[in-house]
Amino acid sequence: MADHAGRVARLREHGCELTLLRGGHWRVRLPDGGICTLPSTASDWRSLRNAAHQIRRLGVDVRVSLRRRATNDNEATP
Repeated sequence: MADHAGRVARLREHGCELTLLRGGHWRVRLPDGGICTLPSTASDWRSLRNAAHQIRRLGVDVRVSLRRRATNDNEATP
């Protein structure tokens, strides 16, 4: 779930406007005006990956770079 929250935060950092719809999905309005709809929960381990690919095809990359992920992992280790 934390990964999902992280992707939502990265979408906002990229200037996307997110609206939680009544049916439990997110409506994502991209900076260029494009719109896509994403699930609000990950019912399957592939759903977050598929959502990230869908958004990347529309021009916004929400992946965490390996360098950034490694840095965050090292900071969490005592």
